[in-house]
Parts: sequence; C-alpha cells; structure tokens
Amino acid sequence: DEAVELRVRVPGVNARSAVGEVLTAERVDSVNTFADPDAVAPAPYTASAVDGELVLTLPAKSLTVVRVVE
Repeated sequence: DEAVELRVRVPGVNARSAVGEVLTAERVDSVNTFADPDAVAPAPYTASAVDGELVLTLPAKSLTVVRVVE
C-alpha cells in the first residue's frame, strides 16, 4: 500500500523526463458508480530524469502510462 520508486534507463535514449497518465483509487477494487462517478479517474503524471535515467514514483494500486521526453 505504498508508492514505489522505479528507476529506468532506456537503451539508446537520453531521457529528460516522462509525461503521461496514472489511474488509481483508494481501493484496488474501486469502481465508478452513479453516486461516485470519479472514484477511478485518470490524472496527469510526470517524472523526472537524472543523467538520462527516469525516476518514476508509482502510487500503490495504480496503472501508469508514460511517454519518454528526450
């Protein structure tokens, strides 16, 4: 139930950052309902890079999609 830091180096790519979206909620089995239509909703995501290596902090119970910025 804690965020995880992930460090990624993509061969042949000098990453400066990453941008994308993260999908997460309070509980892993959360669903949108008429009463709570935004319980699970995508949110903007950004990550930094250090010397070409991406440093992503990924929330618990999440799905994250990023595009690497060179």
